[in-house]
Amino acid sequence: MDVGGTGIKLGAVHLGETPRVLAETVVTGHAARNPNAVVADLALAATALVRDAGWDAAEAIGAGSAGLISRDGTVQFSPNLPAWTGFPLEAALAQATGLPVRLHNDDNAFAVAEWLWGAAQGTRDAVFLTLGTGIGGAAVAGGKLVRGHRGFAGEPGHATVVLDGTPCPCGNRGCAERYVGNRDLVSAALAHPVLGKDARLS
Repeated sequence: MDVGGTGIKLGAVHLGETPRVLAETVVTGHAARNPNAVVADLALAATALVRDAGWDAAEAIGAGSAGLISRDGTVQFSPNLPAWTGFPLEAALAQATGLPVRLHNDDNAFAVAEWLWGAAQGTRDAVFLTLGTGIGGAAVAGGKLVRGHRGFAGEPGHATVVLDGTPCPCGNRGCAERYVGNRDLVSAALAHPVLGKDARLS
């Protein structure tokens, strides 16, 4: 499961020598909803994916979520999912599905996947960037994921790039993702005096 600010992507993945996605789906409209209600929907979606994949059952759920995810699987803070702050997502998913669940920050999960099976396979040091609703990142150094003391390392989207710039839901001003995140790029284009008048771009 990939819990993002715009959608939640789910995939039934066979973890062989080369992982394969056997079935997939997307859940949207979750950002402002009660997280417990969303988890109930995710449990139903996961059950449907197991059936679509032709399995009797899934072995476990690996999940990544946008925001600061503590080591116990709680969403400590997520600027693009404000209603989820303080929500014990890992425990809630485990209870709703009856499966073992492991939750990480979505960028860390992406980095581990790319490091084990993707573009960074075989390297000991790599930097990863994710570009979407927000801007995220992670790093592997010396063959290990760099998580930081509290698990919050690698958040380039909330580095200040414009002093006293656009306010960010994280509480800072001038964060990188307020200028290059997908929502903000579209908003800036539509507000531009020339681009906003171009029907093709609009």
